[in-house]
Amino acid sequence: MRLVDFLCIGAQKAGTTSLHDWMLEQGDIALPTPKETYYFSKENVFARGEEWYLARFAEASGTLRGEIDPGCLPSLWAPGRVRETVGALPVVAILREPLGRAYSQFLMNQARGRDQPASFAGALAREVDAAAAAGGSDFGDALERSIRTADRRSDPSNKLAWTGLYHRHLQRWSGEGHHVHTFLFEDLVNPDVGARIFARILEAVGHDGDPTGWTAARASNVATVPRSTRLSAMTFRQGGRAKRLVHRVVPSRAARARVRDLLGRANASGRTPPPMPDAATLPVEIRLAFAQETQALKHLTGRDLSRWLARLAVD
Repeated sequence: MRLVDFLCIGAQKAGTTSLHDWMLEQGDIALPTPKETYYFSKENVFARGEEWYLARFAEASGTLRGEIDPGCLPSLWAPGRVRETVGALPVVAILREPLGRAYSQFLMNQARGRDQPASFAGALAREVDAAAAAGGSDFGDALERSIRTADRRSDPSNKLAWTGLYHRHLQRWSGEGHHVHTFLFEDLVNPDVGARIFARILEAVGHDGDPTGWTAARASNVATVPRSTRLSAMTFRQGGRAKRLVHRVVPSRAARARVRDLLGRANASGRTPPPMPDAATLPVEIRLAFAQETQALKHLTGRDLSRWLARLAVD
Protein backbone atom coordinates (compact mmCIF):
# COMPACT_ATOMS: atom_id res chain seq x y z
CA MET A 1 0.00 0.00 0.00
CA ARG A 2 1.38 3.38 -1.04
CA LEU A 3 1.49 6.18 1.49
CA VAL A 4 -0.44 8.44 -0.90
CA ASP A 5 -1.97 8.15 -4.38
CA PHE A 6 -1.72 11.85 -5.29
CA LEU A 7 -0.52 15.24 -4.09
CA CYS A 8 -1.72 18.78 -4.57
CA ILE A 9 1.42 20.85 -4.20
CA GLY A 10 -0.04 24.36 -4.08
CA ALA A 11 0.32 27.13 -4.61
CA GLN A 12 -0.23 28.70 -1.23
CA LYS A 13 -3.10 31.25 -1.36
CA ALA A 14 -4.40 29.70 -4.59
CA GLY A 15 -7.50 27.90 -3.38
CA THR A 16 -5.96 24.84 -1.74
CA THR A 17 -8.10 25.12 1.41
CA SER A 18 -11.25 25.32 -0.71
CA LEU A 19 -10.02 22.37 -2.77
CA HIS A 20 -9.48 20.40 0.44
CA ASP A 21 -13.04 21.10 1.57
CA TRP A 22 -14.50 20.21 -1.83
CA MET A 23 -12.51 16.96 -1.99
CA LEU A 24 -13.82 15.91 1.43
CA GLU A 25 -17.34 16.29 0.05
CA GLN A 26 -16.68 13.36 -2.33
CA GLY A 27 -16.76 10.88 0.54
CA ASP A 28 -14.25 8.44 -0.95
CA ILE A 29 -11.10 10.60 -0.88
CA ALA A 30 -8.97 10.16 2.23
CA LEU A 31 -7.12 13.30 3.35
CA PRO A 32 -4.99 13.69 6.49
CA THR A 33 -5.82 15.57 9.66
CA PRO A 34 -4.73 18.31 9.89
CA LYS A 35 -4.96 19.43 6.26
CA GLU A 36 -1.21 19.97 5.89
CA THR A 37 1.13 17.50 7.59
CA TYR A 38 4.26 18.95 5.91
CA TYR A 39 5.59 15.38 5.74
CA PHE A 40 7.15 15.74 2.31
CA SER A 41 7.83 19.48 2.40
CA LYS A 42 9.72 19.76 5.72
CA GLU A 43 12.76 17.66 6.52
CA ASN A 44 12.20 17.59 10.29
CA VAL A 45 8.64 16.27 9.79
CA PHE A 46 9.73 13.69 7.20
CA ALA A 47 12.18 12.35 9.78
CA ARG A 48 9.22 11.23 11.93
CA GLY A 49 8.73 8.30 9.56
CA GLU A 50 6.00 6.53 7.62
CA GLU A 51 4.16 5.20 10.66
CA TRP A 52 3.71 8.73 11.96
CA TYR A 53 2.49 9.88 8.54
CA LEU A 54 -0.04 7.07 8.15
CA ALA A 55 -1.46 7.92 11.58
CA ARG A 56 -2.49 11.33 10.18
CA PHE A 57 -5.07 9.43 8.07
CA ALA A 58 -6.57 7.59 11.06
CA GLU A 59 -9.75 9.68 10.94
CA ALA A 60 -10.07 9.50 7.14
CA SER A 61 -12.30 7.21 5.12
CA GLY A 62 -11.97 6.48 1.44
CA THR A 63 -9.84 4.41 -0.86
CA LEU A 64 -8.08 7.23 -2.71
CA ARG A 65 -5.49 8.74 -0.38
CA GLY A 66 -3.82 12.08 -0.99
CA GLU A 67 -2.56 15.27 0.59
CA ILE A 68 -2.82 18.96 -0.18
CA ASP A 69 0.39 20.67 0.93
CA PRO A 70 1.24 24.06 -0.63
CA GLY A 71 4.70 23.86 0.91
CA CYS A 72 5.60 21.18 -1.62
CA LEU A 73 5.53 23.42 -4.72
CA PRO A 74 8.47 25.68 -3.78
CA SER A 75 10.42 22.96 -1.93
CA LEU A 76 13.77 22.10 -3.49
CA TRP A 77 13.75 18.67 -1.91
CA ALA A 78 10.12 17.48 -1.86
CA PRO A 79 10.01 16.21 -5.49
CA GLY A 80 12.90 13.81 -4.95
CA ARG A 81 11.72 12.90 -1.45
CA VAL A 82 8.30 11.89 -2.84
CA ARG A 83 9.82 9.90 -5.71
CA GLU A 84 12.17 8.01 -3.40
CA THR A 85 9.36 7.25 -0.95
CA VAL A 86 6.33 6.43 -3.11
CA GLY A 87 7.48 6.71 -6.73
CA ALA A 88 6.03 8.97 -9.41
CA LEU A 89 2.65 10.44 -8.50
CA PRO A 90 -0.15 12.45 -10.11
CA VAL A 91 0.59 15.97 -8.92
CA VAL A 92 -1.87 18.87 -9.10
CA ALA A 93 -0.58 22.46 -9.15
CA ILE A 94 -3.05 25.33 -8.89
CA LEU A 95 -1.36 28.57 -9.89
CA ARG A 96 -2.42 32.16 -9.29
CA GLU A 97 -1.20 35.42 -10.81
CA PRO A 98 2.12 35.63 -8.93
CA LEU A 99 2.07 39.22 -7.68
CA GLY A 100 -1.50 38.94 -6.39
CA ARG A 101 -0.67 35.61 -4.78
CA ALA A 102 2.36 37.11 -3.03
CA TYR A 103 0.23 40.01 -1.74
CA SER A 104 -2.38 37.59 -0.38
CA GLN A 105 0.37 35.71 1.46
CA PHE A 106 1.75 39.01 2.79
CA LEU A 107 -1.71 39.85 4.19
CA MET A 108 -1.97 36.40 5.78
CA ASN A 109 1.46 36.82 7.39
CA GLN A 110 0.46 40.26 8.61
CA ALA A 111 -2.81 38.98 10.07
CA ARG A 112 -0.93 36.22 11.88
CA GLY A 113 1.63 38.56 13.37
CA ARG A 114 4.58 37.04 11.54
CA ASP A 115 7.90 38.86 11.37
CA GLN A 116 7.97 40.90 8.16
CA PRO A 117 8.28 44.56 7.10
CA ALA A 118 5.13 46.64 7.51
CA SER A 119 4.67 47.28 3.78
CA PHE A 120 4.36 44.85 0.88
CA ALA A 121 7.05 46.73 -1.04
CA GLY A 122 9.34 46.47 1.98
CA ALA A 123 8.75 42.74 2.34
CA LEU A 124 9.61 42.18 -1.31
CA ALA A 125 12.65 44.45 -1.07
CA ARG A 126 13.98 42.32 1.79
CA GLU A 127 13.87 39.28 -0.51
CA VAL A 128 15.66 41.23 -3.25
CA ASP A 129 18.41 42.04 -0.74
CA ALA A 130 18.66 38.37 0.30
CA ALA A 131 19.06 37.34 -3.34
CA ALA A 132 21.65 40.04 -3.97
CA ALA A 133 23.67 38.82 -1.00
CA ALA A 134 23.76 35.34 -2.55
CA GLY A 135 25.33 36.76 -5.72
CA GLY A 136 24.47 36.48 -9.40
CA SER A 137 22.63 38.64 -11.91
CA ASP A 138 19.47 36.52 -12.20
CA PHE A 139 17.06 37.08 -9.30
CA GLY A 140 15.53 33.60 -9.41
CA ASP A 141 18.89 31.82 -9.53
CA ALA A 142 20.26 33.98 -6.73
CA LEU A 143 17.21 33.38 -4.55
CA GLU A 144 17.48 29.63 -5.13
CA ARG A 145 21.17 29.78 -4.21
CA SER A 146 20.31 31.52 -0.95
CA ILE A 147 17.77 28.80 -0.14
CA ARG A 148 20.18 25.97 -0.95
CA THR A 149 22.83 27.42 1.33
CA ALA A 150 20.40 28.01 4.21
CA ASP A 151 19.48 25.48 6.89
CA ARG A 152 17.41 22.76 5.14
CA ARG A 153 14.96 22.92 8.03
CA SER A 154 14.01 26.46 6.99
CA ASP A 155 10.79 26.85 5.00
CA PRO A 156 11.22 28.42 1.51
CA SER A 157 7.44 28.81 1.20
CA ASN A 158 7.74 31.70 3.68
CA LYS A 159 9.39 33.74 0.93
CA LEU A 160 6.77 35.78 -0.92
CA ALA A 161 8.52 35.84 -4.29
CA TRP A 162 10.01 32.34 -4.39
CA THR A 163 6.68 30.49 -4.60
CA GLY A 164 5.66 32.57 -7.64
CA LEU A 165 8.56 31.32 -9.79
CA TYR A 166 6.21 28.63 -11.05
CA HIS A 167 7.99 27.38 -14.16
CA ARG A 168 11.16 26.34 -12.35
CA HIS A 169 9.11 24.60 -9.64
CA LEU A 170 7.05 22.61 -12.15
CA GLN A 171 10.19 21.63 -14.03
CA ARG A 172 11.67 20.33 -10.80
CA TRP A 173 8.61 18.13 -10.17
CA SER A 174 8.33 16.82 -13.73
CA GLY A 175 12.09 16.24 -13.75
CA GLU A 176 11.60 13.69 -10.98
CA GLY A 177 9.09 11.81 -13.13
CA HIS A 178 5.88 13.06 -11.50
CA HIS A 179 2.81 13.58 -13.68
CA VAL A 180 2.12 17.29 -13.20
CA HIS A 181 -1.37 18.64 -13.94
CA THR A 182 -1.54 22.45 -13.97
CA PHE A 183 -4.69 24.50 -13.32
CA LEU A 184 -5.31 28.21 -12.80
CA PHE A 185 -6.80 29.60 -9.61
CA GLU A 186 -8.70 32.17 -11.66
CA ASP A 187 -10.51 29.34 -13.47
CA LEU A 188 -11.18 27.28 -10.34
CA VAL A 189 -13.05 30.13 -8.62
CA ASN A 190 -14.85 31.29 -11.78
CA PRO A 191 -18.60 30.55 -11.39
CA ASP A 192 -18.86 29.80 -15.12
CA VAL A 193 -16.13 27.16 -15.39
CA GLY A 194 -15.05 26.32 -11.82
CA ALA A 195 -17.16 23.15 -11.52
CA ARG A 196 -15.63 21.76 -14.73
CA ILE A 197 -12.12 22.60 -13.52
CA PHE A 198 -12.80 20.81 -10.24
CA ALA A 199 -14.03 17.76 -12.17
CA ARG A 200 -10.80 17.78 -14.19
CA ILE A 201 -8.75 17.97 -10.99
CA LEU A 202 -10.57 14.93 -9.61
CA GLU A 203 -9.97 13.07 -12.86
CA ALA A 204 -6.26 13.99 -12.73
CA VAL A 205 -5.83 12.45 -9.26
CA GLY A 206 -7.63 9.23 -10.21
CA HIS A 207 -11.13 9.87 -8.88
CA ASP A 208 -13.71 8.37 -11.22
CA GLY A 209 -16.95 9.34 -9.46
CA ASP A 210 -19.28 12.23 -10.19
CA PRO A 211 -17.95 15.37 -8.46
CA THR A 212 -20.04 17.07 -5.81
CA GLY A 213 -19.59 19.99 -3.46
CA TRP A 214 -17.98 22.65 -5.67
CA THR A 215 -19.39 26.15 -5.26
CA ALA A 216 -17.66 29.47 -5.66
CA ALA A 217 -19.71 30.77 -2.73
CA ARG A 218 -17.86 28.41 -0.35
CA ALA A 219 -14.36 29.79 -0.73
CA SER A 220 -12.22 29.06 2.34
CA ASN A 221 -9.32 30.84 4.03
CA VAL A 222 -10.04 34.16 2.30
CA ALA A 223 -7.80 37.06 3.34
CA THR A 224 -9.44 39.33 5.90
CA VAL A 225 -8.41 41.94 8.46
CA PRO A 226 -8.26 40.43 11.98
CA ARG A 227 -10.19 41.97 14.84
CA SER A 228 -7.04 41.82 16.95
CA THR A 229 -3.54 41.55 15.49
CA ARG A 230 -2.28 40.85 19.02
CA LEU A 231 -4.51 37.76 19.30
CA SER A 232 -3.35 36.62 15.85
CA ALA A 233 0.28 36.93 16.89
CA MET A 234 -0.38 35.02 20.11
CA THR A 235 -2.21 32.28 18.18
CA PHE A 236 0.00 31.76 15.15
CA ARG A 237 3.51 33.01 15.93
CA GLN A 238 6.04 30.37 16.92
CA GLY A 239 6.47 30.61 20.69
CA GLY A 240 3.35 32.76 21.02
CA ARG A 241 1.70 32.77 24.45
CA ALA A 242 -1.63 31.29 23.31
CA LYS A 243 0.19 28.73 21.19
CA ARG A 244 2.25 27.53 24.16
CA LEU A 245 -0.88 27.28 26.32
CA VAL A 246 -2.75 25.26 23.68
CA HIS A 247 0.26 22.92 23.34
CA ARG A 248 0.12 22.19 27.06
CA VAL A 249 -3.64 21.72 27.25
CA VAL A 250 -4.24 19.95 23.91
CA PRO A 251 -1.64 17.22 23.21
CA SER A 252 -3.08 16.16 19.82
CA ARG A 253 -1.65 18.06 16.82
CA ALA A 254 -4.89 17.57 14.88
CA ALA A 255 -6.96 18.93 17.78
CA ARG A 256 -4.59 21.90 18.12
CA ALA A 257 -5.09 22.67 14.44
CA ARG A 258 -8.85 22.72 14.97
CA VAL A 259 -8.48 25.04 17.97
CA ARG A 260 -6.23 27.35 15.96
CA ASP A 261 -8.71 27.45 13.08
CA LEU A 262 -11.57 28.21 15.46
CA LEU A 263 -9.59 31.07 17.01
CA GLY A 264 -8.68 32.35 13.55
CA ARG A 265 -12.32 32.36 12.40
CA ALA A 266 -13.49 34.02 15.63
CA ASN A 267 -10.86 36.73 15.20
CA ALA A 268 -11.73 37.44 11.56
CA SER A 269 -13.45 40.79 11.20
CA GLY A 270 -14.83 40.17 7.72
CA ARG A 271 -13.40 43.50 6.60
CA THR A 272 -11.72 43.48 3.19
CA PRO A 273 -7.96 44.20 3.29
CA PRO A 274 -6.57 47.19 1.36
CA PRO A 275 -5.92 46.61 -2.35
CA MET A 276 -2.45 45.70 -3.57
CA PRO A 277 -0.21 48.72 -4.19
CA ASP A 278 0.42 49.81 -7.76
CA ALA A 279 2.74 47.20 -9.29
CA ALA A 280 5.02 49.93 -10.65
CA THR A 281 5.94 50.83 -7.04
CA LEU A 282 7.16 47.30 -6.27
CA PRO A 283 10.72 46.01 -6.84
CA VAL A 284 11.41 45.66 -10.55
CA GLU A 285 13.72 42.68 -9.96
CA ILE A 286 10.78 40.61 -8.73
CA ARG A 287 8.39 41.82 -11.43
CA LEU A 288 10.93 40.94 -14.13
CA ALA A 289 11.50 37.50 -12.61
CA PHE A 290 7.74 36.89 -12.47
CA ALA A 291 7.38 38.03 -16.10
CA GLN A 292 10.14 35.68 -17.29
CA GLU A 293 8.66 32.75 -15.39
CA THR A 294 5.16 33.55 -16.66
CA GLN A 295 6.37 33.61 -20.27
CA ALA A 296 8.04 30.22 -19.77
CA LEU A 297 4.88 28.90 -18.09
CA LYS A 298 2.81 30.16 -21.01
CA HIS A 299 4.93 28.09 -23.43
CA LEU A 300 4.86 25.06 -21.13
CA THR A 301 1.08 25.00 -20.64
CA GLY A 302 -0.21 26.72 -23.77
CA ARG A 303 -2.38 28.97 -21.61
CA ASP A 304 -3.11 32.63 -22.28
CA LEU A 305 -1.45 34.43 -19.37
CA SER A 306 -1.58 37.93 -20.85
CA ARG A 307 -3.56 39.25 -17.87
CA TRP A 308 -0.85 38.04 -15.51
CA LEU A 309 1.81 39.76 -17.61
CA ALA A 310 -0.17 43.00 -17.84
CA ARG A 311 -0.51 43.20 -14.06
CA LEU A 312 3.26 42.95 -13.61
CA ALA A 313 3.70 46.33 -15.36
CA VAL A 314 6.90 45.30 -17.11
CA ASP A 315 7.69 46.84 -20.51
